[in-house]
Amino acid sequence: MYRGQHDLGHSIVELYWSCCSLNGPQERAPWESCAENMVMAVRRLLLLCVVFSEVQSRPVDFVCSAEARSTLNIITELEKAMESCSSSDRLPLPIRLPIIRVHRATWDKTALQQKRASVCSSLRVLMLAISSAKSKSILDCQTSILQRLEHNVQNHLRIIKNLKIQGEAACEDDVRTGRPTDSLTQTLKLYGQLLRGPLELLLLEFSHTCPA
Repeated sequence: MYRGQHDLGHSIVELYWSCCSLNGPQERAPWESCAENMVMAVRRLLLLCVVFSEVQSRPVDFVCSAEARSTLNIITELEKAMESCSSSDRLPLPIRLPIIRVHRATWDKTALQQKRASVCSSLRVLMLAISSAKSKSILDCQTSILQRLEHNVQNHLRIIKNLKIQGEAACEDDVRTGRPTDSLTQTLKLYGQLLRGPLELLLLEFSHTCPA
């Protein structure tokens, strides 16, 4: 089974609990609200199934679908989940996040292979940092949020790795990181900067391949 499909199946279970939970596993929202949230969640998962089936064969299809990119961005959902998870902003240990800065003039002169390697490396560093925090979390709701975030970063990383580029360049190991932070809010903020900045600029390099 394609790993993305396994992640989606696992996400259905996660979404059930997150959509139907108020303050924890023992307290459930009213059935009507739960059902409404589940319908929205299933629609989202169905779209992701289509996206991942396309990414497996032609990842450029993801580049050409603004709806798919928007659907895969779950930062706002995770921020809302944090509101009902007390103390979720404080991570169990400090993590180092990649520095996200783009000097446009330098970026434009950089080879496509190196651009992809840079974005790939930032995603991988972020994913490993989140994974380390998740392994130490003692809050069930925080662990769930971190797990969803980790899977989401992993899915973006898989898409970037599957872009067809001649002259492959591996992910770099010497990614610059900033000062350690124990804030989940700051982590989500940086992830958003990565998606809106370097990753979006990289995808624009493939816009000429999209149907008119």
